[in-house]
Amino acid sequence: MTVPVPNPPPRKQERGTAAQRKMIEAAQSLIAEGGFGHATMARIGERAGYSRGLADYHFGSKWEIVEKIIEEIARSWDERIASVEPRRGMPALAHAIDVAMAGLEADPTPARVLQVLASEAPGLEPAIRELLARHDESYRRRLRRWIAEAQQDGTARTDIDPVAASAVIEGMLRGVGYQWMLNPDSLRPIAMVPTLRDAVLGLLARPAGLWGAPPQG
Repeated sequence: MTVPVPNPPPRKQERGTAAQRKMIEAAQSLIAEGGFGHATMARIGERAGYSRGLADYHFGSKWEIVEKIIEEIARSWDERIASVEPRRGMPALAHAIDVAMAGLEADPTPARVLQVLASEAPGLEPAIRELLARHDESYRRRLRRWIAEAQQDGTARTDIDPVAASAVIEGMLRGVGYQWMLNPDSLRPIAMVPTLRDAVLGLLARPAGLWGAPPQG
């Protein structure tokens, strides 16, 4: 009879990585619950199931934890936006709307963390504000690429400014998320997909100047 061999204990590095993962998750939940100030290093360690000082041991500051949180949010979105069939232009924008709303319902914590940090940004240290700004710019850069592709293939009008349009699209998606998190009974993000698609794709495709000239000055 073969005697089962017990699995070897996790190495120190693996244990450290697992502890860091739990503390990043704990920091996310604490920021979502009570804001940046609520997520003290002691609370992060305790929420993760470790000693109060372990967060200080693994991370030099909350800035490092926030950096990891934003990296994780960006990585998760990249994974969800990836497709077996590469999308370009308008189909890519439509898919991004689907992913944003589905992700919001599946796990609202990342969106809530970004919302809380953005609302507190003026009072946060410059390094964290810069992290948030870079995250937003990375998101809009991808939107701008898809808008440019739609202009190239003729499905979007060529006179629209991709920089301005990307900011408007991001604002639409964030705005729906904000309203839902404020009052979950008021709407379902998934149910907003058709309207958001019409609004976003219509913004890019409708004739220029449909609503008159923009204000001057």
